[in-house]
Amino acid sequence: MRSPQLRRLQTASFSQWKESIARSDYRRLCITVSGYEARARHWAESSVGVLPGAPATEWLVAGFTDFDGKLSRQENDRFYKSMGVGTVSCSSRQKESFLESVKEAVRLAIERAGSSSIEVHVDYSCMPRLWYCRLPGLLEQALRIEDRVFFWYSRGDYLNVKYRTAGTSDFEVFAGKPSLSPRFRTHLLGLGFDRIRSLSIWSVLDPQQLVCFYPDAMGDEDYAAKMASEYADIFARASFTCRLPMQFFDSAYSQLRDLIRDFGTLGDVVLVPDGPKPLVLASSLATLTLKTPGAVCFHVSRRRTREFTPVDVRATGSVLGFSFRGAGGEGTRDDPPLPREPRGYTI
Repeated sequence: MRSPQLRRLQTASFSQWKESIARSDYRRLCITVSGYEARARHWAESSVGVLPGAPATEWLVAGFTDFDGKLSRQENDRFYKSMGVGTVSCSSRQKESFLESVKEAVRLAIERAGSSSIEVHVDYSCMPRLWYCRLPGLLEQALRIEDRVFFWYSRGDYLNVKYRTAGTSDFEVFAGKPSLSPRFRTHLLGLGFDRIRSLSIWSVLDPQQLVCFYPDAMGDEDYAAKMASEYADIFARASFTCRLPMQFFDSAYSQLRDLIRDFGTLGDVVLVPDGPKPLVLASSLATLTLKTPGAVCFHVSRRRTREFTPVDVRATGSVLGFSFRGAGGEGTRDDPPLPREPRGYTI
């Protein structure tokens, strides 16, 4: 699969997009999941009232076979059934079967649209990173240059969640290739609310130089206070800490590319993103699209033991998004390279 170029990448406003629906005649394909978290249906619940019905709007809903009777799963299924939409059963660990389902759904949507443009909407709030980090490249190549894809993320209420950490399992290379004998190595570690997991990742890395990045508070003082409290010990050991604007995906993506370039002048750069999905996705795509020698992005899977307990995360009501256009299988035909933006990250 080609590396995505993310043509015409921009942050998308959910409210503005909903307001624009009545003024547009696009056909739409909506891709989401039904899992055990209540927020798995939040984007669909917030959109279905303004979206036109079939055939103008089609749905692909993957129903996880993992924990399929737990927490909010049955309520999520009932919601999609009330819309007249069925679910496609799929294990969260079966990446290829899901991606093939997406390819086929997009092919049919384009075929039915004819000369009309289409929008593809991906709600990745509850998708595993095995899925959502591969979708931008797949969709960019499958869609025509007149089509557009939107990624949406419903923020979760984590402040009141009591996590039983899942720990770490395998470190898998998502993108890039390390040098054989680097003169220096910088690790960029993304942080979320699972402090024990982050400490576990940090202990495995044993970094020569550590840079931590995490989402800004978005005006939420409780959020900022919890991050400062949870990670005081890691922050004290880091050479740099960076706040990234999760609500502005294009800016976070650009800033991560700058971090890779800047620290890449010293030697290898190893990204290990964890925490909120928008920053995991931005980190993964930044490494994938830059192809900087010595830069590599690792994905760390969670260890699921018999004692693993799923957590029902509810949506806060805030939906973050970004969009880019299709490539029509034409590579970088008519787009100039993405310009390097001035640094906007806070160190």
